[in-house]
This record gives sequence, C-alpha cells and structure tokens, in this order.
Amino acid sequence: GDNAYDTYLLTLSDIETGKTVETLDFSYYRYGTKYVKEDYDFISQRIIYAKAKDGVLYVATGHNTYSASCAQTAYITAIDLSDYHVIWKTEPLTCNSYSFDFVDDFIICGYGFTDEDDSLKVVDRNTGKVQSDIPVKSMPEYIIYQNGKLYVRTYDTNYVYSVAIS
Repeated sequence: GDNAYDTYLLTLSDIETGKTVETLDFSYYRYGTKYVKEDYDFISQRIIYAKAKDGVLYVATGHNTYSASCAQTAYITAIDLSDYHVIWKTEPLTCNSYSFDFVDDFIICGYGFTDEDDSLKVVDRNTGKVQSDIPVKSMPEYIIYQNGKLYVRTYDTNYVYSVAIS
C-alpha cells in the first residue's frame, strides 16, 4: 500500500551483496476473522518489527487500535530461516511494542494500548509461550537489552531493569 501502516511484505537481503534472498508475505495476517464490523477500516495489521537470532526470524505483527475491535492481533511469529516455515506463533495480545529484544532464551516485548492493560511480556524463545507478564505504567514502545540492563521506553516513562540470568 501507500501507507506505512500497510506494511505486510518483508524483504530479506544478503548483508554483503544487498541482493534480495527472499520476500515473506504476511498478507494472510492482515485481518482477523472475528472483529467489530464497523471497525474494519482500523484493524489492518502490519509488520511492526523483525529481528533474527540463531537462524530464526522473529516478526511482530499487529494493528494500532483497541483489541475490542479485533483481539486477533499483536503476535510474534518465529520463522526458520533455513526453509521459511513457521515454528510457532504467540497467543494474541502479546506484542505491539515498536521493538523487542532477546535476553538469554527469552524475548522481552510489550503490549498495551490507551485503555488496555500495559505490560512487558517475557516470551520463551523456543516455544512462543508467555512466561511472565510485568505491569508497567503505559504501553512499552521501545525495548533494548544492553550490558545486563533492560531499557524500556513507554509513552511517558523510562524504565531500567537489572537483569540476572540464572
């Protein structure tokens, strides 16, 4: 489409040559099957963020409106980069943050919206299951893990967590 919110094609390129390796089509993810008819124009889902680790591509997809309009949103999908098959997909309402990061065998992401519960989610990187749900003041937007600290930017608050991996 002609709008940044219409992004559902993800092009993978060779970092050295710049040549396209594969284009993944997420158009199947664009619309849930259960939604409020009057809200159809607002529930088109897009690719929000993508990041690879250890031969797996993790892709966050979702729409930018209330889950009451369509609760089939805010997923992370794990894709095997050797053959592009889907390994797992999280439950809905897991990740609509603008980024996520890895801590050991976990993905730290966020979910929230204006009048909905806002939280950080700790997702098992091998299964896609949410292991923890940590409430925060407002929707987590950006999440960065660096030097043992987890930096979380929400709409109006910055959080810094010390991370201990046992």
